Amino acid sequence: MSRVGYITGPPSQAGKHSLPQRISDCRNPVHRQGFTLVEVMIAMTIGLILLAAVAQVFATSRATYQFTDGLSRVQENGRFGMHFLTWDARMAGYMSCLRNSTPLTNHLNNPTDYATDFVLGQFINGHAYSGSGTGITDWNPPLPANYFTDGEVVPNSDVLVIRRGSDATHKVQPPHMPTPSAALHLDLGSGLFVNDIVIVSDCKSADMFQITGPTDPDTTGTLNHNIGAVSQGPGNATQDLSKTYADDAEILKLETHVYYIGRQNNDPNNPPALFRKRLRQGVLVSEELVDSVESMQVSYGEDTDNDTAVDIYGKADMVTDWSRVATLRVGLLVRTPHNVDTELDRATYVFDGATLGPFNDHRQRRVFTSTVSLRN
Repeated sequence: MSRVGYITGPPSQAGKHSLPQRISDCRNPVHRQGFTLVEVMIAMTIGLILLAAVAQVFATSRATYQFTDGLSRVQENGRFGMHFLTWDARMAGYMSCLRNSTPLTNHLNNPTDYATDFVLGQFINGHAYSGSGTGITDWNPPLPANYFTDGEVVPNSDVLVIRRGSDATHKVQPPHMPTPSAALHLDLGSGLFVNDIVIVSDCKSADMFQITGPTDPDTTGTLNHNIGAVSQGPGNATQDLSKTYADDAEILKLETHVYYIGRQNNDPNNPPALFRKRLRQGVLVSEELVDSVESMQVSYGEDTDNDTAVDIYGKADMVTDWSRVATLRVGLLVRTPHNVDTELDRATYVFDGATLGPFNDHRQRRVFTSTVSLRN
């Protein structure tokens, strides 16, 4: 409820008192006042200082995360790359029960072709980088022109070739071959297809050929080895095998793996990566395995006096007898996918006879090495 006061004014000229006047109660006036310009500037300065501190913490945390994530990628890529190489190298020359003394008949056209040259005792070899460019002749021995192009392989990196049988073997099933030119039979679901290169062996002798039919051996269980044109691959020079095979024989697919450092689509702007050319249905097909791998160096341990001990390590162009290679020493130089460091990488990386760097960029690098005993 509002309060009303009355004021008695001075006498009027008529000598009478004025009427009472109603006024508001102003005994508790409200005093309002804003910030001064100085106070606003001080508040803004404090806010900017706090914002700068938060931004600095964020930038430091982000840089730390990128650095840690980059090193994790390096470790992961190095581990995967070495797994592919070392596991495959241990399997080099695997031919189930086949041994160096087992007679092997190669029925392929051009049996010494780079992709299908499965000569006993030469299941592993390679090419050493000895040039100053990216042409196929910059490797010793030169890279084959029908499987490599100039610029496909990154310089300062070796090329490793591994030939072996697949992990899975399949027993020959009835009906048995009545003649050496007859089809072979095996269980369904073998995973073998037309144009695959296979070997059949009973541990006493072996024959190598290309599957020419039927359309889907995986579901029919029948393998033909006819002569004539094939959709891809070398084809067979003859239909007759060296003998007939029964249920004491087994079949396995042959694989050639060529490891090298390349770039996707051979584009120099793409990052380097570990690539593999893989024998697939008679032809070598390239596939990228691990990215951000800059160099691969390979040395071969050779037993020169046949005492089962390695006497000398050398590059591919120094090996005198591939059948005496007992160990393989491989190294990978792996980098972070992106710039992660504030300092320039001025380090020099020396491994397995190669000297690389300094790269003078803001990436981190690590060298991974391993020595593998060739069991087969």
